[in-house]
Amino acid sequence: MKFNIGHLFACASLTILNVTQVKSQEIKIGQKCPEIVLKNIINYDRTEISLSDFKGKIVILDFWSTTCSACIQAFPKIDSLQNQFKDQLQFIAVNREKNEATVNFFKKKSHIKKPDIPFATGDTILSKLFPHIFVPHHVWIDKSGIVRYITDGHNATAEHINAFLNGNDLSLHEKKYEANFFYESPLIALTDKKGIENLESYSLLMHCISGISFGNAIGNTMGTGKGYHITQTCASILQLYSIAFGEDGKHDFSNSNTVMLEVKDKSKYLIPTDNNLMDEWLSSYSYNYELMVPAADSKEIFKKMQQDLLRYFNLKGIIEKRNVKCVALVRINTRDKLKTKGGKPATNFWILPNDSIRFMINQDFEKFATALSSSYQNVGFVRPFINSTNYKGKIDIQLSVDAFDKFNIDKLNKELNKYGLALREQNSIREVLVLKDVKDYK
Repeated sequence: MKFNIGHLFACASLTILNVTQVKSQEIKIGQKCPEIVLKNIINYDRTEISLSDFKGKIVILDFWSTTCSACIQAFPKIDSLQNQFKDQLQFIAVNREKNEATVNFFKKKSHIKKPDIPFATGDTILSKLFPHIFVPHHVWIDKSGIVRYITDGHNATAEHINAFLNGNDLSLHEKKYEANFFYESPLIALTDKKGIENLESYSLLMHCISGISFGNAIGNTMGTGKGYHITQTCASILQLYSIAFGEDGKHDFSNSNTVMLEVKDKSKYLIPTDNNLMDEWLSSYSYNYELMVPAADSKEIFKKMQQDLLRYFNLKGIIEKRNVKCVALVRINTRDKLKTKGGKPATNFWILPNDSIRFMINQDFEKFATALSSSYQNVGFVRPFINSTNYKGKIDIQLSVDAFDKFNIDKLNKELNKYGLALREQNSIREVLVLKDVKDYK
């Protein structure tokens, strides 16, 4: 069994959608899908298609959203599977955004390669037949038009598709949604709604409930209207520890090599790289956690969470300074090629540009370093990003969207070199979170 801590934070990239519940129209597993004509089709040779167009193939409806990074990150995998099983399988991407909005999204995000499948935009039909809250959301329809599986996107693997084509029962976990769950309500309301108004302090740990996905909240706006709380839904043990010891930005343990697992058995802490094992792992090792304390104790809430986790999991967390590999922004010469020429401060680093250039004019260098770090995090690199320039002052700088948004290090370095900057891999002393089994801790 292979595991990868890099999956730990990537799996948090789900998007919540508003759902219209039309129970009378809902199609369930085992029922035949009606003949449906889908309009506003893009990325295909026709603007209208029907499910019967793909008779003799299995169809997987891939519900997605332009705001769902996990959906977009899955595009290359879907494209590969479509090519591999092109004579026996048809993916159809489905979203609720209007046709024009979807087309404009791909124009602005030109670096995103669409899979070679039809995209049904502005959907008002399929989302009612297959109601859901979270995307990606997949519906598997067999060659006879019978709905066989309604499941998470990670189950779309070559192994599962092969088994399905060979007539095997996959026993995939059915993805449901909890219609009565509201993220502003306490988790304890799921088990007992009596006496909620009298809550003062509590902590709760339960296995993830089907119909709820990963989420987190810190603050004082829960169902009781009082107190201070932390809520984590469908989080791994490592995510819980990273939140508890990160203390809402005081420390940063979001990168894989800033959390050191010094335990005998790592399997329950690391999300599997094999998506065929994902459902079983999530049902065993993902948790809902909530802690509520009186408002007067809010400054101690993370310490209390750390104590809870120690008690629940017998896993000791220690913050240490260690030498770890980082991606560092450095200066490569002493000549200042960044200093601003003045003018009205302006930047488009934080918006979707209509052109091909990211620019800053008369801006603090620290803002640029922060923007670069954000781009690095968005791409999903596993090593920490650090600013080692010690540069102070206002700057002017231009970078191509193609290099910056994709964080293409080779292209970035060519452009950064013009300003006396470079990205280098280097070892650096920084804070890490070390996790050890209690019995091995001294």
